[in-house]
Amino acid sequence: MNDEIEFKKYLTRGAYHWEQISAHPTRSNASAKARYQRCVALLEAGTGSLVDKQVLDVGCGDGVLSWLLVQRGAVCHGVDPSQIAVEYARKKHKAKGSRAQFSVSSGYDTKAAGGFYDAVVSSDVIEHVQDPNRLLQEILRVLKPGGTAVISTPVRLTEDPLDKMHVTEWFPCEFKAIISNVFPSAHYVYSHPMFWMEFMDRSKFHRAVINTLSLLWNPFFATGWRLYALQYAIVHKKQPTDQDPNDA
Repeated sequence: MNDEIEFKKYLTRGAYHWEQISAHPTRSNASAKARYQRCVALLEAGTGSLVDKQVLDVGCGDGVLSWLLVQRGAVCHGVDPSQIAVEYARKKHKAKGSRAQFSVSSGYDTKAAGGFYDAVVSSDVIEHVQDPNRLLQEILRVLKPGGTAVISTPVRLTEDPLDKMHVTEWFPCEFKAIISNVFPSAHYVYSHPMFWMEFMDRSKFHRAVINTLSLLWNPFFATGWRLYALQYAIVHKKQPTDQDPNDA
């Protein structure tokens, strides 16, 4: 995984994801906040309830998404290849009285027991890895039969990745092909209208406007647009008794 770049980012910016979910007009990030909240909502819908569910956060970073999961009652374990990110996550959660656990490990090998987790989330991680299929195979391995996973990633907009830290970005059809190699049956959701993404990126003033607006209504949840910036795959691990319709 692209842990060297991630390490430098946390080293220079600290536990910056926690500022992103704050109410500060310039330091917060309505886009990131909406992504985390959408991941939690999709996991909750897939599991029925996150209360007392064992949830693995793959590529947890400084632990912000894990904290939102803990607030919904999940028993959360986060893994990340960045030592400094994991240290930030442990420190932040300890300060809040959270019992979430964090460990340094690759998304390719989480060190978890097979079939242990009720749910897995990997938010904007898959675009950072050299071997996405290997990451998806690990998610499949650690999920309980019937378990739910949510994988989010940016929608590809240009020939080369817009973010220099991304190894690959995918058009929706390409993302579906990657996911279906491991999870043949998946559901896809899109968020973050491009109009609002571009508006927010125009200046610090525009960013402050969006961040303030999001306290009442977050435009990144808006539907009915033609172009979106984020895509999510919602997948399930088959129960032993499940039968593929094509095999019937």
